[in-house]
Amino acid sequence: MKEELIALEIFCHHCQVELTFVKNLSESGLVELIEEEEKLFIPSYEIDQLERLTRLHYDIGVNIEGLEAIQHLLNKLKQAREELKRAENEIAYWKQLAK
Repeated sequence: MKEELIALEIFCHHCQVELTFVKNLSESGLVELIEEEEKLFIPSYEIDQLERLTRLHYDIGVNIEGLEAIQHLLNKLKQAREELKRAENEIAYWKQLAK
C-alpha cells in the first residue's frame, strides 16, 4: 500500500505554519519530506511528529537546535524504555524457569 502524502503547502496553510520552518525541520532530519513532480509532500506518518514540533516551536518558542536536542532526548528515553522492558521480560522468564 502506498503511503498517503499531504501537500506541504496545504499543511502549512491549514496549520498556519511557515514553509521555511518545515523545510528547516526536514534539513535537520527531524521530519521527512518527499518531493514528487517538483512539489514537497509530507508522508502521513510524519504528521504527528510535525504537529508536535510545530507546537513546541510556535507555542513555547523552541528553536530548531532546541527541537533537535529534545528529539535526541526523546529517542534516548524511548531506547531506555525498550531496554528496560527487555530486561523485565528476561527477569520474568528466568523467574518462571526457577519455579
